[in-house]
Amino acid sequence: MKKRGLRSPYEGEVMPERPRVVHSILDANDMARAVEGRYDLARPLRGELFRIGMNDVYSLRSDNARYAARVYRAGWHSTDDVDYELAFLHHLGARGLPVVAPVPDRNGDYRFAVEASEGRRDVVLFRWVPGRPLTRAPSAELARRAGALAAEIHRAGDDFRPHRQPRTTDYAGLLARELPSLLETLAHRPNDATYCAEAGSAIVAALEDVSAEQAPVGPVHGDMHAGNLFVTQDGGVTIMDFDNCGEGHYVEDLTCFRWSDAHRGRDPSIADAFIAGYEAVRPISRSERALFPLFEAAKQLWFMGGVASNVNAIGGAGFLDEGMERHVGPLREYMGRAMPA
Repeated sequence: MKKRGLRSPYEGEVMPERPRVVHSILDANDMARAVEGRYDLARPLRGELFRIGMNDVYSLRSDNARYAARVYRAGWHSTDDVDYELAFLHHLGARGLPVVAPVPDRNGDYRFAVEASEGRRDVVLFRWVPGRPLTRAPSAELARRAGALAAEIHRAGDDFRPHRQPRTTDYAGLLARELPSLLETLAHRPNDATYCAEAGSAIVAALEDVSAEQAPVGPVHGDMHAGNLFVTQDGGVTIMDFDNCGEGHYVEDLTCFRWSDAHRGRDPSIADAFIAGYEAVRPISRSERALFPLFEAAKQLWFMGGVASNVNAIGGAGFLDEGMERHVGPLREYMGRAMPA
C-alpha cells in the first residue's frame, strides 16, 4: 500500500506525515526537574531557556544559587568528545586556572543524557559565572589578561593525558567536510561558489602541510573569541565554552581571537593587546606568526561552512542571500594575505 503523506509546496515531493526533528527545544522546567532528580542542590530550581545555538543553554536558579545546564545538540559532538572536554576542564581547574568547572551529580558523574525527538542529547551542569562577556566593553588591559590566560591554558596542556583517544580540532578535515554545504548554500551565487571552492581546496592543502615544527601542537580551546571570555565581578577574566576543544595548533586560538575581533569591526589594538599578553607568557615563534594569515582565512571559511552545514538547526539570518557578501568579501581579503598572487 502506498504510504500517505501531506502534499509539499514543492512539486513532485511528498512531505512525510511526521517530518524529522533536527533541533528540539526542551522544556526549561522539565530540565530543572531532571537536574533536581540527579543533583544535591537547593530546591526548587526554576528553569529558563537562556540561549539557543550549536548547543542550548538553560539557566537554573534556586533562591541562593544559579547554574547553567548545557544541552548538547544531537549528532553534533560525540559523548567521547564531551568526556574529553570535561577531562580537560578538570585538568585546567586542578592547576588553578579560571575555567568554569562542571558540577558533579550525587553519584559523582558529570554528564547525563536525555532522549529528545531527534535523538540522545548530553547534558552538563556548570556553575553560573556572574559578569559580562569581553565583547560588551573590550579594553586593551582586559584583552592583555585574556591573552595571558590563553597562553597559560596552552602551557597547562603540556601534560594533559586524556583517558581515551585524544580529540583533535582537525581544521583541514572539518573544512573539507563542510565545504559541500557551503557550496550548496551559494548555488544562487555561482561566482562566489567557484571562488569558495578554489579557496577551500587551497586552504585545506596548505593546512595539511603545516608541521608541528612550524606551529606547535597541544590541547587548544578551539573557539577563542571575546564572547567566550568573561569579565567577572572582581575584574578577573574567565574562559568558558570548551565544547570545540581538542588537539590542534596553538596558532588556531590566537588567530581565532584576531579573526573574531575583525569580524565584529573592533579596533585592531584590542587583538594586538591579546597577542602581547599571550606572548608575555609563551613566546610566539616567527614561523607561527607567519601562519596567521592562513589560519585567519581558514577560520573565515570554517565559520561560513559551519553555519551552512548547520543552517537547518540554528537558522541562517544574516548569512543567507545578501548577507553572504559580508562573509565572502573578508575571505577574499584573508586569502590575499595568506596566498598572494
